[in-house]
Amino acid sequence: SIAECYVRDTWDVEFVKMKAIMQRPELVAYYNRRGYIDTGRREPFPKGDERSGIPKVQDLE
Repeated sequence: SIAECYVRDTWDVEFVKMKAIMQRPELVAYYNRRGYIDTGRREPFPKGDERSGIPKVQDLE
């Protein structure tokens, strides 16, 4: 994508770390189709941090 190319070329990085909500398989599949690899690492959704949004369901990761 344009954003990925910009980051790679401007900041000279080799990889980009991204987090996706696992309860959205279509979102995960979208990024997989674009070359992102699922590392298997899981983290709970950051509760209490409104910068991440307010979850409408429990147990997001």
